[in-house]
Parts: sequence; C-alpha cells; structure tokens
Amino acid sequence: MLTFFWHGISMLVAKEHPKHTLVVYASLTFFTIILMAPYKWDKKWMRIKLSVGMLVFGLLLVIYLFY
Repeated sequence: MLTFFWHGISMLVAKEHPKHTLVVYASLTFFTIILMAPYKWDKKWMRIKLSVGMLVFGLLLVIYLFY
C-alpha cells in the first residue's frame, strides 16, 4: 500500500500523469476494500487494516484522478 502511495506522491511532485492501469488498479483495490469491510469489521486489527487501506487507496485515487 505504501509503495503505491509513495509512487503517487512522486508522480505528483514530478507532475506526471498516471497510466490507466494504475488508476484501474487503485480504484478496484479501493472498492474491494470497501466491499469487504462489513465482513471483516469484527476484529480490531482488521478494522485498523481496512481503515488504513481505505485512507491510502482513497488518497491515491484522488491523486491519480485529479492531479
């Protein structure tokens, strides 16, 4: 997760546009995490993992799409 986030930040600094495959991968991963969240929300460590995943891939998707 953090590798993709670092890549998004470096692309933002370099003012490069992402390839379509990166945008598709980030969006599919983000929506997969959201769809799996209700089923894995019972354990505390899974809540933390899913929250971090939603935050990272959500921000990454915003960076890829709007900057």
